[in-house]
Amino acid sequence: LTGTIPSQLGDLTSLGWLWLNSNQFTGTIPSQLGALSSLEWLWLNSNRLTGTVPSELCDIGIRYFSVDRAEVVCACCSCCG
Repeated sequence: LTGTIPSQLGDLTSLGWLWLNSNQFTGTIPSQLGALSSLEWLWLNSNRLTGTVPSELCDIGIRYFSVDRAEVVCACCSCCG
């Protein structure tokens, strides 16, 4: 998959796990993912994402979050890997 991560994914509030790794996503992580109150596992590594992890995403208590930290700053989450 290519392009940006669709902000509309934030509408899937019952989503528990989301794997978007090993694609060609670019841009930043949408803050709308912070609306995924049931999200426990999020994999975004092996993409071309940049910027910082939105604080909205850190506030929902994700158990495991994987992102390429060389390109994305993860200052608000203790679960970034």
